[in-house]
Amino acid sequence: MAVRQPLFPVTIALFICMFLNWMVVLAMADLSYAQPITALGYVTVAITAHVVFDEPVAMRQIVGIALILAGVVFISRTPHRTALLGEHAEPHARARGNGLPQSAIHNPQSAIPGEVRP
Repeated sequence: MAVRQPLFPVTIALFICMFLNWMVVLAMADLSYAQPITALGYVTVAITAHVVFDEPVAMRQIVGIALILAGVVFISRTPHRTALLGEHAEPHARARGNGLPQSAIHNPQSAIPGEVRP
């Protein structure tokens, strides 16, 4: 049985740590930003296998590593967090809860018919 293996509790503890780490990452960045960066694990495994175990690295693997690195570079240049609803509104407009910038509220041309303005 796998449960009786001595490394089983260590494996479960590592999975729990990995889960908690992933939750922290997702609290700070969108999944569309964070998930592709996990592909760096493939690069790490290939380089570590070559350095530690002297495994050969084929040209196809080198091209794959280069493509992964290029993709991670492109993704790292994008915002890690997408804008939330009303995030770009002025702070006092968000405080009122409508999420509209103050200029849209005080512009008479943008008035909604029947709207009462203070």
